[in-house]
Amino acid sequence: MKSVSVIVPFFNDAAFVGQCLDSLLCQTYPRIQIVIVDDGSRPEQALALRPYERLSKHVKVRCHEGNRGPGAARNTGLDEADGDFLLFVDSDDYVDQNYVEVLVTAAERSGGDVVESGVRRVSKDGILVEEYLPSPSTTDMGNSGADEVLKVREWGVTQKLWARETIAASGVRFNEGMFWEDIAVVPCWMMSARTIHRVAYCGYNYRTNAASITNTIGVKKIVDAVGAFDFAYRSMSVTPESVRRDFVHKAFTNFVRYYSGKVRQDASIGKAKKERILSMLNALNRHYAPGNLAFTPAHLAALDDAIEGSRMVHHRRSQRDSSALEPQLQTYLLGAIHDCDHVLAER
Repeated sequence: MKSVSVIVPFFNDAAFVGQCLDSLLCQTYPRIQIVIVDDGSRPEQALALRPYERLSKHVKVRCHEGNRGPGAARNTGLDEADGDFLLFVDSDDYVDQNYVEVLVTAAERSGGDVVESGVRRVSKDGILVEEYLPSPSTTDMGNSGADEVLKVREWGVTQKLWARETIAASGVRFNEGMFWEDIAVVPCWMMSARTIHRVAYCGYNYRTNAASITNTIGVKKIVDAVGAFDFAYRSMSVTPESVRRDFVHKAFTNFVRYYSGKVRQDASIGKAKKERILSMLNALNRHYAPGNLAFTPAHLAALDDAIEGSRMVHHRRSQRDSSALEPQLQTYLLGAIHDCDHVLAER
């Protein structure tokens, strides 16, 4: 029987981590190791982990001295995990009792190096918000490659069972200190797989938290998406240039659609600001190509002005800062601000 390591990054989630870990400890599949990585939580929050460390020899708790982000926590988990398969579960989420068993059984029957399952989105109180159930399929990546990866609906590392050797073969680890660290690795890991299997099963419960990294809106988060896709492009170096460039461009377009949807649904953002953010995303999508945009603090300040300040401030700030910008980025930055102004002028 193959073993499974479950990696759980933890940062100040004491209110939810108990339900998460309880759901893992009561799994019907017996060969499970749980690796919890405390990413510099406050002492009173970290206390929630102590009972679990003492409860089972199959539970490891590792601690970072300071907060380094989910990418760093997951990398520490990879270093500590010894299972044949790997699962990632966020500390505010939880899984059904047969979750691990269903995914491992699917992997063994299909020969899948990656098994993707469905996901339930639940409220803070566990009330069902939405459920996604994939159509069952088995794909030979040797004959499909990048186009198959583009079909992935959930680009996070959760809700998937990963063969340890597939991750190792990719040579790719999480990029630390940035948002969207999942986006940066999932395409690379999937491209390293021989077979991807999708199972019509929904056993992962993703808790929708308005304050979470995934659900907050901001300029840095938008900009970090550029870095994440650039990282994926560089990491897919064994893939032919034309294939990986086309793949990253399409994937980035999919991301812009996804994030634009989040912006539209966010009731806390005013109508005018919402339009400015959407205009910026569209401008970014038009100008982006792998490796052609790099952002400094001055760029971020100009982008912040573009969605927060007045139009006159936009132009003064952009003209002041743009003299130091590389020409290609200057074109993008002024273009994004112009697009924002154009949208506002029409209202």
